[in-house]
Amino acid sequence: MNMIKIKLPEYIEEAVYQIESKGFEAFVVGGAVRDALLGMEPSDWDIATNALPEVVKSIFSHHYDTGIKHGTVTVLVNEIPIEITTYRKEGKYTDFRRPESVTFSGSLEDDLKRRDFTINALAYNNTSGIVDISSGIDDLKHGIIRCIGDPAERLSEDALRMLRAVRLSLLLDFKIEDQTYDAICSFANLLNKISAERICEELTKIIMSDKGVELLFETGISDVILPEVSKCFGIWQNNLKHIYDVGNHTLEVLYNTPKTPLLRYCALLHDVGKVKAKITDRWGVTHFPNHASASATIARSILTRLKMSNKHKDIIVNLIKMHSVRIKPNALSVRKIASKLGIDRFYDLLTLKRANIMAQNPKYAEERLEELDAVEEIFKEIIKSNCPLSIKDLAVDGNDMKALGLAGSEIGRMLRFLLAETIKNPRLNTPEQLVKLAKESKNTRKKQ
Repeated sequence: MNMIKIKLPEYIEEAVYQIESKGFEAFVVGGAVRDALLGMEPSDWDIATNALPEVVKSIFSHHYDTGIKHGTVTVLVNEIPIEITTYRKEGKYTDFRRPESVTFSGSLEDDLKRRDFTINALAYNNTSGIVDISSGIDDLKHGIIRCIGDPAERLSEDALRMLRAVRLSLLLDFKIEDQTYDAICSFANLLNKISAERICEELTKIIMSDKGVELLFETGISDVILPEVSKCFGIWQNNLKHIYDVGNHTLEVLYNTPKTPLLRYCALLHDVGKVKAKITDRWGVTHFPNHASASATIARSILTRLKMSNKHKDIIVNLIKMHSVRIKPNALSVRKIASKLGIDRFYDLLTLKRANIMAQNPKYAEERLEELDAVEEIFKEIIKSNCPLSIKDLAVDGNDMKALGLAGSEIGRMLRFLLAETIKNPRLNTPEQLVKLAKESKNTRKKQ
């Protein structure tokens, strides 16, 4: 095992050398070792050492405290930041997230024992090779996610580890070991103790996966963090357009959507309103009237709970609201909807609609996909011809409206009116035509 060699970046080798040259130990630890052994490019290289934080700071001329309470100092080597943490033991966990206390240790083994999963409890340097105290190498070889020690204890210490287990399982295409899986199912409710920001961070990474997101639902994690989506499973769509229940349809839409967070959240939440909207007619056929609007409302509530930014929340909610609106393959219909969304968001809407159709009954998909293709071609022509889609595209602006004697909110109303008219007839978008139109509208309003 100690013959395994990992090619370390030069700046990491330099940092390890600097610490070792002062008589201390230094190892690359955790996910970087795991990823390197799997042939993946590590995103972060962290170093653990038996040198105390003040000693680390004395070794490196450029440094700053990032987690000094927990023994972490960030140093700069060749202007690249590296987190260096002193070996430590942890006290009891009382908030299901962080230990009450941290004690510095001189033992690498102590430091590795406190970690979450065996495949993350690996250390390496060029002198000692791989240090593996928990059979992490074997689990890497067999594709297994396994807690160190008692899974119930490890997961109840830090409930976020359950989401990390799912994320690693999907990222690496590894199986969660049975006892670890059972403990996740048993302790999923502890995720109620975790901050929404941390849950959102892990959830975002999970839904970017190519497959396996159903693990969230199988383990009961979603019952805690996404109960509205969990309720979609078992809601059957007994109509010609669908072949899945709402939950499994949602997963199919997710997998058919490009891996960008906003679109993935749109896919995940686009049909959450169907649970309440479902009705069955006298022939046994199910319908979901106004489900897009209901889904948008519920999605906003979920995203607010997850502490997502207002900007991203608004984008997702607006796309969900529009996802079931038919866009007729004619220029006027396309211009009207594109003006509401903007260029980028209109393309996102087409992408979401495609993914939605592909997750329905394939018997009826081809014709609807062809119609979407036609809509996209029309939109490209609209963009190419510089048709106005927003107020800033108009050939006049607020100053022109002021020159006509308008003020305050009248200016905004008039510009919106002019945009609506140019969307109907793009040829009106000249200064002369729009000023004339504004004057006529102003005079008409005066008479009224």
